[in-house]
Amino acid sequence: MGTTTPTTLPLVAETATVQYEDWQIADDFATYKQDFNAWRQQMLQRENDKLDVNRVVFVQPAFEQDMVIDGEVTLQLRIKSSADVGLVSAMLVDYGEARRLAATPQPQGVLIDRGTGWQPTPLVEFQLAKPTTEKMISIGHINLQNRTAPWRVDDLVPDEFVDVALTLQPTRYRLPAGHQLGVIVYGTDFEMTVRGNQDIRYTIDVEQSQLIVPLQDNTQK
Repeated sequence: MGTTTPTTLPLVAETATVQYEDWQIADDFATYKQDFNAWRQQMLQRENDKLDVNRVVFVQPAFEQDMVIDGEVTLQLRIKSSADVGLVSAMLVDYGEARRLAATPQPQGVLIDRGTGWQPTPLVEFQLAKPTTEKMISIGHINLQNRTAPWRVDDLVPDEFVDVALTLQPTRYRLPAGHQLGVIVYGTDFEMTVRGNQDIRYTIDVEQSQLIVPLQDNTQK
């Protein structure tokens, strides 16, 4: 197994700063509260503009060879909130068509021992689903008032830039050649965070922001 090297990838946009909002109209907010899977699917789709106002999508050029991500990806942002509070979420995404495992395993018609209460239980396995064009690799969230430590309250001045290091959940993932690595930056996560639906606008200084990815040097293993 090869060593892992932290690799810095710039965030690229057409303008020096980009913005997104953390607010939904009442009907959409109610819908996403009831079905966060529908919200997540829309967030992941690059060509779906329904939630464009609520997210910023940064996409890297396609890799020429397989790349293995091994460890914690860190998103370093210079960002400001229009309020004195703020929540930043990010999803790391594999953009590229492929058949991937379904989200839930399926029974295989076989019983095995030592299930719940030591009783026989169905054998289940993950099956390949229909081709998709994207897959979430990892995810993370940070409260801007706890940007230096989870236990410390940091003052947040409206419309004043702060530097934030958002570490995503550790992972080991092979990104196939020809695929693109993306990161989606947004506010409320309808599955995992508080759903405040506050009228807050976020601004990212793109030139002062970057993605640090632990890439395995030996991608043949």
